[in-house]
Amino acid sequence: MKEKESELRALQAQIKPHFLYNTLSAIYWMAIKNNVREIATMTISLSESFKLSLNRGKELLTVQEELDHIQHYSSIQTIRYGNRFKYIENVQTRMKNKMILKLILQPFVENAYYHGLEAKMGEGYVKLTGYMENDQMIFIIEDNGIGMKNTNLLNKGYGIKNVKERLELLYGKNYSLEIESEHDKGTIVTIRISLDQEVK
Repeated sequence: MKEKESELRALQAQIKPHFLYNTLSAIYWMAIKNNVREIATMTISLSESFKLSLNRGKELLTVQEELDHIQHYSSIQTIRYGNRFKYIENVQTRMKNKMILKLILQPFVENAYYHGLEAKMGEGYVKLTGYMENDQMIFIIEDNGIGMKNTNLLNKGYGIKNVKERLELLYGKNYSLEIESEHDKGTIVTIRISLDQEVK
């Protein structure tokens, strides 16, 4: 009986994204028909972003897929903020096929937009840097937003807390997460994952 219930829940779970993709597709084509290009771009970006988030139920994806997810997210923000904020990406090619836990970079980029840049006067940027050094993959998410006086406030947010818990579960002590912030200067998040702990 429990196996049947589990199978039923799994089948029902498949319906939700299918319905969502169909709905987004309908919005996209309506926007194209009415020549509303910005809505069409946002819709297709959201659809692709959801696909990568769900990742066919798998918890791992390549660094490139995580970067694609961030690109889709950033294109939505570019339209929303009218090109006021820039997303800059500088990730070593040789690490893009490495497997990582999904959605560990995107939430920090999202955080940078909403809590770092949104309240900032004028233009701003979010920069994602990725490289391999010795036996580690290193990711740095940096913004020049309003910063914060107390980085412990990040632990209260669901998104960042969720990332930390999932990193801990998968990588244990083979990862580190550092957050530095200066009021009115910006925030820098550094994630290090041991290559020995790369999950395949």
